[in-house]
Amino acid sequence: MFKRIQEQTHQLGDTQITVSYDRLTSRFVITSGSEVSYSKLLFFIPFTTSKVSISQTIYSVKILSLIIWRAKLLHNGLTVIPELLEKRRSKSIGSLVYSTLMGVLRVFS
Repeated sequence: MFKRIQEQTHQLGDTQITVSYDRLTSRFVITSGSEVSYSKLLFFIPFTTSKVSISQTIYSVKILSLIIWRAKLLHNGLTVIPELLEKRRSKSIGSLVYSTLMGVLRVFS
């Protein structure tokens, strides 16, 4: 079933953050409690690195949205959360494998 908004929660120290991605508008949002810490439209931007303040600590968010999805949270260059939206990443890898397999079958048939 098509879900317009994909979201996942993470525990970051004492703070619970919610990460969401709207597939229709391509808006990527990180909320900490009820406060929006980061919000950005990812239209045609395959690589994004931004600073985010969560619980008075500065983090970096790296987003790769080209063929394979990747969004991770870093603090001082060290990965804090390796994948912010795991379902989105697994679906992008599945789509890549499927399209590659169909392309190979089309060439050899």
